[in-house]
Amino acid sequence: MRVLVVGSGGREHAICWKLAQSPKVDQLYCAPGNGGIAQVADCVDIKATDVDGMVAWAKDNAMDFVVVAPDDPLALGMVDELEAEGALAEGSRTDLLENRVVLCASGIIMLMLGILGEYIWRALDAARSRPPYIIDELLENQAEEPHGQE
Repeated sequence: MRVLVVGSGGREHAICWKLAQSPKVDQLYCAPGNGGIAQVADCVDIKATDVDGMVAWAKDNAMDFVVVAPDDPLALGMVDELEAEGALAEGSRTDLLENRVVLCASGIIMLMLGILGEYIWRALDAARSRPPYIIDELLENQAEEPHGQE
């Protein structure tokens, strides 16, 4: 499986590090990546916020799976654009981002008022980006066929 991770921070490094351990990942790329990520993935010189460039690169290089982690590309609709081009992508879609903001704002207000404290912490935790183990589940559900074969 050919996988692209979008971003260059610690979260993306952790995602790449875990994906590099999967026997299902044949080629791992990160755009733009960083020096640490370069130890486990091939870095691609495309800004994380360059939606058109990232979508074109993913399509041109036949990526099987794209993980979009940073908030800026998510807010710019990168996952929506990747999916519109037929790519399997992980990350919040723009229609879901508003729900995350509302949930966080609601949680802050309720915490300030002392309402349902523990419940709100759990809700806020659930609203965060999916944890790395979700990637294992997504990879587990992919076809066992090598890239390019049907």
